Amino acid sequence: MDQNLQPSAPTPDSHVASTVSIPAIQPYKDRRGWLIAFGVVQLLIAAVMFLFAVLMAFIPAAALAKNQPSSAQPMSMAAIAVFYALFGVLFATLGIGSIMSKNWARVVTFVVNWMWLTFGASGVIFMALLMPIIMQQMPQQHADVPQNFNQPVMRITLIFMSAFFIVLPGIFLAFYLGKNVKATCLRGQPIDGLDERPVLLTVLGCWLALSAISPLFVFFTPYPVIIFGRPLFGVAGKLVILTFGVVSAFAAWGFFTRNVRGWWVAFISNVFWVASEIYTITRFDIFQLYKEMGMDSQALVMMQSGF
Repeated sequence: MDQNLQPSAPTPDSHVASTVSIPAIQPYKDRRGWLIAFGVVQLLIAAVMFLFAVLMAFIPAAALAKNQPSSAQPMSMAAIAVFYALFGVLFATLGIGSIMSKNWARVVTFVVNWMWLTFGASGVIFMALLMPIIMQQMPQQHADVPQNFNQPVMRITLIFMSAFFIVLPGIFLAFYLGKNVKATCLRGQPIDGLDERPVLLTVLGCWLALSAISPLFVFFTPYPVIIFGRPLFGVAGKLVILTFGVVSAFAAWGFFTRNVRGWWVAFISNVFWVASEIYTITRFDIFQLYKEMGMDSQALVMMQSGF
């Protein structure tokens, strides 16, 4: 029996296990100082948003105090004020989270800036195509506008929009995407579930969720919905807005749950609205449409030149 107690030869698995070494933790650069700096920038953006909210809320009141007619509808301006205030709260929260080096703030900031850059770049391209059409109609509607007024306004507007909607979010993305920033935020903290979801799905899902609640603000405005150049007022316009909200909510659910039906609904909805916008811009007089909506075309010109 003693001979059966001889030690057995090492197996290949035990040899492999004995030679595998645990990799050392890779060092990283502490980015807490930069996280604080970017957090302060977000707090400044929040302050600007709150300032815009106050201005939007008091423009109709100031016009009434001076007994001057205002093209701004009080309810629509109040909705815009609430919109700016919500974004102010969002940026203030993210700024505080970044200053505290919170990982949830890093992830949400990354998602917000992806949305900011993606849809901001689309807006810049859309405005670059739209502004020449608007500028061509300006001399017909406003004879006192100089002929050489168009090109400088277009350049300044596009430069400003590119800086605010492309360069600024691009800088945020480049910073919060850094591995050192992620390591700094994750130090001593559990990994968030947001890190496990693809960023693109999170971005699109959040955008569609915002689109789903946007009808709540539009209901406070008297303006119609334009579909293929036709303004829809009253109940018809409200029903279209409600339908858009329901469709966006279903699409957002599809992106968050990775259900292909939601993806197809989002694709078809976006194709429909993009086709409607292109058809409206290329086939109809923009100023005439805004007049039919009850808006002042001079206010539109001021908005475009001062954007």
